[in-house]
Amino acid sequence: MELIQTAFYYLTPHQITFIERFNYGLNLTNNEFETNSLSENYIYPNPSSGVFNLDLTNEVEVFKDLAIYNVLGQNILIQTVNARAINEIDLSDFSDGIYFVKLQNDNQSLEIKLVKHN
Repeated sequence: MELIQTAFYYLTPHQITFIERFNYGLNLTNNEFETNSLSENYIYPNPSSGVFNLDLTNEVEVFKDLAIYNVLGQNILIQTVNARAINEIDLSDFSDGIYFVKLQNDNQSLEIKLVKHN
């Protein structure tokens, strides 16, 4: 199977925000096409009424901090994460809407879209 990666970006006049990264598996022997959103693997439940789980148990890269941004690109929360563990993100005190989690280390940056609703 050949692995193809693509991404979606949120554009504003002042910044470009990485929204979601997808892996596409193309099985050339069976002519099958599979898709896997990394956001589904990392954060659940999504959407949520406020509490999300960030699952880094199978992540090879070690992330130390995460930042949460609203759709305007404003940083609303910074939180330390435990490497290779399930971390809780609590957005209960924030308004319903779309938020972005940004995980970053020396090697890579990963951003995942969250949907909060009651």
